Amino acid sequence: MKYKAEVQSNRGLSEENLVFLAQKAFSSSSNNPDDYRSMTMTWSQFNRESLPGRNFTFWQWFDGVMELTKKHLKPHWNDGAILGFVNKQQAQDMLMSKPNGTFLLRFSDSEIGGITIAWVAENPNKA
Repeated sequence: MKYKAEVQSNRGLSEENLVFLAQKAFSSSSNNPDDYRSMTMTWSQFNRESLPGRNFTFWQWFDGVMELTKKHLKPHWNDGAILGFVNKQQAQDMLMSKPNGTFLLRFSDSEIGGITIAWVAENPNKA
């Protein structure tokens, strides 16, 4: 609800988006939504403690995603052109069998309010 209201969009977060956010918030790799339903996060974990390997909190990262979307990407978020909440490995897996030139946009893991472009290019080392 916070995302939809802040971004002022009709497109909310899907269950897959919520699982991605839970994975990020809880430093987990489970893809099962049921694994997160009874989990809770303290205020400190949410907005005081940095995410593992980062110098920002979960809230700082999420707020950056909302601001980026609201200010620069809203029409593209609304029409589904931005996948957004996928990690690097998921992006690679999704693009593995796609033709050259295929790309996707995802929210950066390492930069607050950043976007990462993953694409398929010809590998000169493969036949």
